[in-house]
Amino acid sequence: MVRRRHLWWAETLTKDPEPLLIFHGPFYKRMLDQPRTARVRPVETPPGTGPKPEPPAGPRSRADAALRELGDTSRRTARWFFNLAANALNIAIAVGMVAIVYVGVRQLTATPVVTPPVPIPVVVAAVTEVPTFTVSERFAGRIEPRRQTAIAPERGGRIAEIFVDEGDEVAADAPILQLDTRALEAERDRIKAQVAGIDAQTDLAQIVFDRTAQLKDRRVATVQAFDEARIRLQELAASKREVEAALAAVELDIEKSLIAAPFAGRVTERTLDEGAILAAGTPVLTVIETAAPRLQVGLPDARARGLDTGDAVTVRYGGTDMPGKVIAVRPDVHAATQSVVTFVELSPPDGVSLRFGDTADLVLDSAIRGPGYVLPVKALAEGQRGLWSVYTVGADDVVGTEAVEIIAVAGGSAYVKGSLKTGQTVVVEGRHRVAPGEVVAPREAGAPDR
Repeated sequence: MVRRRHLWWAETLTKDPEPLLIFHGPFYKRMLDQPRTARVRPVETPPGTGPKPEPPAGPRSRADAALRELGDTSRRTARWFFNLAANALNIAIAVGMVAIVYVGVRQLTATPVVTPPVPIPVVVAAVTEVPTFTVSERFAGRIEPRRQTAIAPERGGRIAEIFVDEGDEVAADAPILQLDTRALEAERDRIKAQVAGIDAQTDLAQIVFDRTAQLKDRRVATVQAFDEARIRLQELAASKREVEAALAAVELDIEKSLIAAPFAGRVTERTLDEGAILAAGTPVLTVIETAAPRLQVGLPDARARGLDTGDAVTVRYGGTDMPGKVIAVRPDVHAATQSVVTFVELSPPDGVSLRFGDTADLVLDSAIRGPGYVLPVKALAEGQRGLWSVYTVGADDVVGTEAVEIIAVAGGSAYVKGSLKTGQTVVVEGRHRVAPGEVVAPREAGAPDR
């Protein structure tokens, strides 16, 4: 199906070719100047088959021929433009490669610009030889009361009343527990009645004895009767003493049914309440003495031998130092910890409340004889063969190294010996940013930044 615009161009080509000459140039002019037979390529046909006779030339036939010629011309024009674009792309690639090679050659042949390195800032300090170094060792211990008692009745029974609770403070000999004593009181009354009966029998026996003695003097009563009256008095006296002892035991049980605090302190534990039936020796309350806290700490044998009873020491609890006094050093070694148990009496300052069962540290100082040098731990670098090294800075601000041996470490300081000399400048901050042989910008410790 022929499109309308193609027909329009074909009709325009046959009627008035001037518009095509304006827009498409001399190519269409040459095509229109040639005769029609010259513009159409002859087509060979097999023998016996010839072209059909063309219909009489009319406006429609001339339009179709012009349309076919226009299509061939458009394809040739597109191919020409494609070849032109491909050639331009190849030329651009070649120019780019030449430019890259030129820039590379210029860089290889150019003289490099050497920029001097910027000195790295470090903090330094001059070392001084010291004769001794004090090391503070801390040994953890447990704060405990000097006395602690589990309150347990000597006899069983029912708990009638408990006068204290956990956390309450108690005074010495203050009542804290009461057992039910009604059965004991009944037994006491029974024994008292028994004593009264023995007294009555004793009175009767005494009368019989007196009468028998009189009759014996008049030789009316026999000696046997007199001895029986006398022995009867002795039996009643013995029975009375036995009953009185039983009465004393009952009264003692009644007295022990009211349990008092053995010393001033505080109740820490309560295991039973009123109404509970307990056996003899069952703990009901736990009371601790709060007036004299102490520290129990295990020490190495060498450190324990250096302490004597009464020595003043320092105990650190929760960041607070408090004075202490050694009250006992056990003579044996603990089987589990292989340490010597030492007891230190604590004297907490005002405002410091100790918690029993909490931990505190016993601080013991010891002096290490030198000479040596005291350096910050961060100034040390691991060296070879178990040694350590420090970075020094010379007069030309170049980093050097010196080998040292660590003798002791306390807090953030280390006591070292080695090839250092008094007055040498050591890098104390920024050691990890430099290496031996580098140039640095030293700054004295404590000095403001440049």
